[in-house]
Amino acid sequence: MSGGADSVALIGITTAMLRTAPQPAQVLPSLLEFLSGAILVAHNAPFDAGFLRATCERHGHPWPRPPVLCTARSPSTPRPRRGRGVGRVGGAGPSPTRPRPGGGGA
Repeated sequence: MSGGADSVALIGITTAMLRTAPQPAQVLPSLLEFLSGAILVAHNAPFDAGFLRATCERHGHPWPRPPVLCTARSPSTPRPRRGRGVGRVGGAGPSPTRPRPGGGGA
C-alpha cells in the first residue's frame, strides 16, 4: 500500500506509518469487540463496511453486521458550495478531528 501526497494530505497517514502498523489479524478481535452493539459511522460507509467485512472473511471472523450511518449520504451533511470553503468559515488549518502525521491529537 502506498501513501501518495494526496492521500497523506487527506487522511494524514504516511507510508512510514503503514510499515510499522499492526497487521489486521492483530487488531481485528478488538475492533469486532468495539463494534459489538455499536453503530458504524463513516464517510462513504458502504466502502468502509465492505472493506471491514472482506477483512473479517479473510481472517475467519464473522461480520457482526452493525448498523451503519453514512455521513456522505446523510441529509444533514454540509455540502460545499462555491465561495464557502474552509478558509472562509474558520481558517485553513488542519481539522482537529483528523489524524495528524506522527499521531498528534487535537
